Amino acid sequence: MAIRFQSRLVLLECLGLIFLYIIFEAYKNKYKKTENQLLSENSNVELDIMLKEAEILKNNIEADALSKKIDNYIRLGHIIQSFGSFYNEREMFIKVRDIVSNFMGKGIWELKKYRQDDSLANYILKGKSVLIIDNLAKDDRFIIKSQKMSILAVGVKVNSEFWGTLEGFSYINNFFSDEDVEKLYIISLSISKVIENYYLYKKLKTLAVTDSFTGCYKQSFFKELLSEELVKAKINKTPLTLGILDIDFFKNINDKYGHTVADSVLQQFASILRAMFRERDVIARYGGDEFSFIMPNTNANEALKILEKIRLFIEKIKFYLPLESFYTVNLNITASFGFVSLTKENANLNTEDFIKSSDNALYKAKLLGRNRIEEYK
Repeated sequence: MAIRFQSRLVLLECLGLIFLYIIFEAYKNKYKKTENQLLSENSNVELDIMLKEAEILKNNIEADALSKKIDNYIRLGHIIQSFGSFYNEREMFIKVRDIVSNFMGKGIWELKKYRQDDSLANYILKGKSVLIIDNLAKDDRFIIKSQKMSILAVGVKVNSEFWGTLEGFSYINNFFSDEDVEKLYIISLSISKVIENYYLYKKLKTLAVTDSFTGCYKQSFFKELLSEELVKAKINKTPLTLGILDIDFFKNINDKYGHTVADSVLQQFASILRAMFRERDVIARYGGDEFSFIMPNTNANEALKILEKIRLFIEKIKFYLPLESFYTVNLNITASFGFVSLTKENANLNTEDFIKSSDNALYKAKLLGRNRIEEYK
């Protein structure tokens, strides 16, 4: 009986141990599962943290880039405000060069108008908006003998047409970066507008001071220029010549053929003057068939040679008359010239005195038979 009881007790103990083992394994598995879940969640949290940190870093980089762009645009705004009107194209080129150098902060820069023999400009013209060369000596695209090593260039459009290039260079290899490319592109757009405004301003100014009938300057503007040139010549002690000319017997042409023919002759005459005077000379319609001219940096002897060449050309050429006829009607005309040159003896003359002196010289040419040149002395 006692043995049977002990056997049952052992059996119960074994069953108890088995039950405890099962419970232990269950808890163990549950713990493992919980541990794995926590590890997984922890990994996800760490991954989220890494992603957030990467996003923050990306945002910081974008913010820095945006800040730089804002700074560039602010600087660009100040730069554009510094542009005024330019007296001539050369002055504009110099100003643009200085502004781009300041904005880019590196490299040597120049604004270049398009020429057919410019290989860099031709490369950009073919569709490459920006050209960057890290080592010119090893670049097979171009055969250019130069000490330049790095080149960065962008095309400049004016009124939607290819106008030229903004080019920077350095004597160091790999000098320009992607950031420089972006900055150059930004400023090139503004420079395009500056050039457009320059030509627009020049056109408007020309229209305001030009006689629409002859294409020569108006008398009022001519007098302003003469005052400026006279002051400059006196200060710099350089020669200056002023003159007045007109068509001989122009009233006879008007009376015989009418206003339409006379106007045509006057326009043809003005075209000859604009073509034969030098580029630096100033020609204006002074009134009726009278024209005045300023010849900067020109003494009396030099002026006489140029005026005689013009006088002879007018004398020999045939002027077309727009008459209803079965054959072409031409006319020969002549012109008389009077001029005065600035000298030590007349350095005290003012603008009006200068004009009056040249007018007196023209009057003398008329008295002496016309088709001649007279100098006021």
